[in-house]
Amino acid sequence: MKKEIMIANIDGKYYAISDRCGHSNASLSMGSLNGKVVTCPLHGAQFDVTIGRKLRDFNLTIPLWINFPMISCVGQIIK
Repeated sequence: MKKEIMIANIDGKYYAISDRCGHSNASLSMGSLNGKVVTCPLHGAQFDVTIGRKLRDFNLTIPLWINFPMISCVGQIIK
């Protein structure tokens, strides 16, 4: 099963979450990122990418949040 992720660089730390919002399978990576908050481009739901929590709810299903270890170009794991 293929999973799409969104990667965000917040103050030099990398966070990976599911790229799909629960509403119409919207791509969160096509939305806007302000600080640590990503906004869904279709309906404006907002999520904190550092903790995977929905901040602004429109009575939608919560997207599947997936945490992935990040590997830098030199092979170091970034947490």
